[in-house]
Amino acid sequence: MNLQESVDKIVASETIVANRFYELFFERCPEVRPMFEKVNLTTQAVMLTMALKAIREHPNISNASKMYLQVLGTRHQRAEIPKQLYPAFMESLLATLQEFHGIAWDDELERKWRDAFEAATQLMHEGYEKRFHI
Repeated sequence: MNLQESVDKIVASETIVANRFYELFFERCPEVRPMFEKVNLTTQAVMLTMALKAIREHPNISNASKMYLQVLGTRHQRAEIPKQLYPAFMESLLATLQEFHGIAWDDELERKWRDAFEAATQLMHEGYEKRFHI
């Protein structure tokens, strides 16, 4: 399975991967829960799904998707989300994707997702530094 097929399966599924991700992320990192007290998790799930769609294009992420990820980074910076949380976020998301894909998950798919997350994280970190707006 490639990254595009993985994202398409996530988007087409009736299972809301983003909701499960936040459950797992809060279990693994309870210290982040207060950062989400005033956040609408339904909206947050949509935003995460949009980010996954942007990552779907890796390694040829379009300019629009790059800008979305940079703006998302700026929003995280404004919300005072520390960059140091990104590795825990990524590990929780990988665990969620592994759970979602079941036996279709393998080392190659995990590597593709890791590479894509690292590229997305770099773009989001640019948003911390340059303050992107739409």
